[in-house]
Amino acid sequence: MILKIKGVFFILFLLLINNLNADQKKYLHEFWNVRIYQLKKSNGDYIIFAENKNVIPFHISNIKYNDTNLKLLLDKIPEYFVIPPKTNDYKLFELIKKRDNEKTNFYLTNCEIGIGDPSKVNPDLNYPYLPPYEHGKKYRIDQGFNGEATHHGNINEHSLDFHMDIGTPVCAARDGIVFVAEDSFDAGYAFIEVGGRQNEILIMHEDGSFAIYCHMQKRGNIVNIGDYVKKGDLIGHSGDSRGGPHLHFSIAVPHSSEWKTIPFYLLNEDGNLIKPKEGKYYISRHPGREKLGIDLKNSDFENYEKKIKKNNKVKLRYEKVDDDTYVVYIQNGNDYTIDAYVDFDKVNLRESKDLPVNLEVPPLTEKFVLLFWIKRELEKFKFNEKPIKFKK
Repeated sequence: MILKIKGVFFILFLLLINNLNADQKKYLHEFWNVRIYQLKKSNGDYIIFAENKNVIPFHISNIKYNDTNLKLLLDKIPEYFVIPPKTNDYKLFELIKKRDNEKTNFYLTNCEIGIGDPSKVNPDLNYPYLPPYEHGKKYRIDQGFNGEATHHGNINEHSLDFHMDIGTPVCAARDGIVFVAEDSFDAGYAFIEVGGRQNEILIMHEDGSFAIYCHMQKRGNIVNIGDYVKKGDLIGHSGDSRGGPHLHFSIAVPHSSEWKTIPFYLLNEDGNLIKPKEGKYYISRHPGREKLGIDLKNSDFENYEKKIKKNNKVKLRYEKVDDDTYVVYIQNGNDYTIDAYVDFDKVNLRESKDLPVNLEVPPLTEKFVLLFWIKRELEKFKFNEKPIKFKK
């Protein structure tokens, strides 16, 4: 029994000696799914590594440290290190022992982990960003660039808050790769304020900039990390925040461990670039999609006729094309042709024909009358039809 116990202690002693002689790995710092760690070699030298679990590059900057009896093999620590995506054991730098008869130690005192590769950032300041919602939809900007309420500082200065109900579809404003897709939280807090408790989608663009879509609905995201999305693709649904339901949207570039938002243009419904302004409504026009109401003309309907069932009535039918446009049709449910006069009382509307509109309508037929467009989006509008005058 005594011999067995001595044997066990001898084995444990050998394991201890072996462990003392082995290289020792220690994690120093982690942020944004990027880890920095040291490997202390058995001879006292240190190698500093990083790993990046993200699908895009990240960079590490402002590295500062204290050491005991160590010499840096580089001339100096560079301004930043770029860690490629999905990379393990990426060597940053190495320190070797100065004097053999003394112990060595390494202490990381500061570092910043940031998004992207700063050397590849060249943002296109004239890019036409799509208003980030469905084709033909219109939403108001409740808070614009440098908004008095919350749009201050690097991470918020050039941001837009679109007034949206919870569950409103959100679309990509530009092509890119999804590198953050969080939708597990109930509350809509700001990202930096509470260490990441924020439902959001971040998408990296080819010029090194990235789009931020904040206050997404819980369990409302459509995309996943690593997905490549095209401009206009559905990516998720808007949610709530402490300031009420809205979508917080901005374009940013890497800046230390955070980011810096930059001014940008929206693609206006007429195809031109426009500087977004607080209090204004903007219609989203997706590339290659069907016409918007603003594009419609009387000539688009000049040959329109549709057969209807007999009901011995003459009445109007209204069709909403989008939030700004209505089409008016007249239906003749009689079995004889009529000569009709259509007129309206209207407020804040522009019509495509002079009123009253006079037209001949064949029997059992629906025909186009005119188009209405809202003039001023911040004011109420209405149109009340006057009694239709007609004769055989």
